[in-house]
Amino acid sequence: MADEKVLDFDYSQLEQSHSTLVEEVIKLAKERNLNDFANELSVLFEVKEIPEFDLKKSPFIKYAERVNMNFVKQGYVKSAKADDLRYPIVAFCDDIRKFDTLLALAIKENTKN
Repeated sequence: MADEKVLDFDYSQLEQSHSTLVEEVIKLAKERNLNDFANELSVLFEVKEIPEFDLKKSPFIKYAERVNMNFVKQGYVKSAKADDLRYPIVAFCDDIRKFDTLLALAIKENTKN
């Protein structure tokens, strides 16, 4: 087997997949109170922290939680607008009756009698 040449990482050639990976490592580091390490990574990779839309502010999520629907966050969409937020991508997987209950509740509470 031939020797393999391994070059130092070229920080100026970051691709989106690199940035996504580094952002996830920074998040994990912060969760473990490794703030110095997280900050060092942020500076080294020139990662700008972009705030994420709070799911608790979503009317849909509020209704889903009221009827005990299951959902998972699967990623995010970065807004092209000036607000520069990450909007979570969520997936719902539950019994159709819960979807029907959620819809009925939303209609009932938002229909004028």
